[in-house]
Amino acid sequence: MNRMSRLMLKLFPLFYRLLNNRLKKFEKITQQSRFYMPGESIFEIAEHAKEIIDLANQFGEGWLLAGEVAGFARRGVNRVVCMQPFGCIANHIVAKGIERRLKQFYPEMNLLYLDIDGGMAEVNLHNRLHFLIR
Repeated sequence: MNRMSRLMLKLFPLFYRLLNNRLKKFEKITQQSRFYMPGESIFEIAEHAKEIIDLANQFGEGWLLAGEVAGFARRGVNRVVCMQPFGCIANHIVAKGIERRLKQFYPEMNLLYLDIDGGMAEVNLHNRLHFLIR
């Protein structure tokens, strides 16, 4: 193991603690919202994702998208809008690829994938969101 790797192994817990302290401050502020939902750690999200997709998937959003949607479903959220900037092909492929698997585990889940870009008609966006709500 080289010197830089050893240094990173020693610094990682420090950075992780620092990041979690910042997240706790953020959580304390957002608790005042009526739509507040406590955040989950990346490790909890990974646990949710394991049942949907292999954690070795690293393309697009990889397993993160599956884990977040599964986490929402476990909390009773059954309508999720996945907005993808500029028609991100990798993200779109992952999202559409896991849709059937998510439906197997969470049949009540309604998913809407939106590719948001400058040329998208606002009416189209409103119509698609309207159909998700009904």
